[in-house]
Amino acid sequence: MEERDELKQTGAVTDGTGTTGTGTTGTETTGTENMDEQNTGTTGARKLRRTRDGRIIAGVASGIGAYVRLDANIIRLVLAVATFFGGAGVFIYVAGWLLIPEEGENRSILENFIKNQQNKQSGF
Repeated sequence: MEERDELKQTGAVTDGTGTTGTGTTGTETTGTENMDEQNTGTTGARKLRRTRDGRIIAGVASGIGAYVRLDANIIRLVLAVATFFGGAGVFIYVAGWLLIPEEGENRSILENFIKNQQNKQSGF
């Protein structure tokens, strides 16, 4: 028991075979794990969200990348290639920007716009 307390205090970790080394205490996370935490709700299910971290324009590629667990640059490359071959990449990006909610939001830009229009028509 004393050895375990000493390992916690020094930051040493064991590999299960009895050998120890210095390193992380298991509490550090990588960027992908942080994105997974940000994209999970209270039920633990991942949610597709436009991210604030790693965004270049609106966070669509980084959000999709975090959701499917791919590097955002791969998503950006696919969108760029789709843009050069017919312009679909721009359409997909704009659709994602309008339809995918931002981190911390429950509704997308388009959903907010529709809700505001409905409220104006009903007099609220």
